[in-house]
Amino acid sequence: MKKNHRELMKGLHKAGFMTKYTTKRHLLVLLDGQVITCFAGTPSDHRSWRNSMAPLRRLGFAL
Repeated sequence: MKKNHRELMKGLHKAGFMTKYTTKRHLLVLLDGQVITCFAGTPSDHRSWRNSMAPLRRLGFAL
């Protein structure tokens, strides 16, 4: 597990989100059973992290 994923998961759990890994090692973020966003296991570009964080920011989550 990557360091930034561990830190993110701690913050998400404190904020009431659930996280789980898919079989392809993507990190799914869920709220009330609904998928909010997905973080790539091996991102292909530098914008991937920001694009995945956008829905969380819209819900008021700040890391």
